[in-house]
Amino acid sequence: MKKIKVLAIAGVFTASLAGAAFAEMADVKIGGEIRVRAESVDTEKGSTSKQYLQRTMVNVDAKVNETTKAYISLQDSRTWGTEASTASTGSEAAESSVDVSQAYFQLDKLADQPLSLRVGRQALAYGEHRLVGSFEWSNNARRFDALKLMYNTDAFSVDLWTAKYVEANASSGYDKDFNGIYATVKSVPNNAIDLYLLQDKAGENVGDMNILTYGVRVNGKVADLDYTGEFALQTGDASATNDQEASAYALKAGYTIPAAMGLRIGAEYDFAS
Repeated sequence: MKKIKVLAIAGVFTASLAGAAFAEMADVKIGGEIRVRAESVDTEKGSTSKQYLQRTMVNVDAKVNETTKAYISLQDSRTWGTEASTASTGSEAAESSVDVSQAYFQLDKLADQPLSLRVGRQALAYGEHRLVGSFEWSNNARRFDALKLMYNTDAFSVDLWTAKYVEANASSGYDKDFNGIYATVKSVPNNAIDLYLLQDKAGENVGDMNILTYGVRVNGKVADLDYTGEFALQTGDASATNDQEASAYALKAGYTIPAAMGLRIGAEYDFAS
């Protein structure tokens, strides 16, 4: 036991020294957020539920050099009054709600190309976050444990990733992976065209679920008129005995009135089978 304690203390001391040396070499930016939100929900039965949500984040963004950087974000998410008082002891003591929101490193300019690699826990968000989004309005947000390649030029960009959201263990017995490729064509005047392929895949114990989503999105602007159109088609196997066949589309347009201090009037229509 003494040997383990000594090794642990030595490890913490070494990590502290390495962290101090890293901070001296890197361009480090520290930021954060404290957000408190009141919510009131009325149910069909006439009852009302009120609660206060709080999210606290501390972010550290470190740029080691022109090709290497790291990012870590710690988050505390809680609902007021649902945890025991911090003054309590024993079985009533409050458990910590602090967790790692994001933690990744990124390597840029791989092979002297506009190619980057990001590895670790990170946010994934594309388009208008309809299918892949970071869910920031929630008190926890959505994050992925992923490996992502990014190729970005003035004419187009392509992201390719693989993420795991369930790891095989004694309780689940299977993996669940979320893979995708998302490309954006930027060379069309006043428009951006997105093309994507998403895969939601599970292991054999859940019937070899393998669902593919193909999609296209057009986002543009002409003078003071903006518009967005998106269509997605889904196929594959939902389970060993059920096929997956579905589609969805969204149309949105708006007009900004310059003479009315930038007031925008818009309309949107969404459909999903």
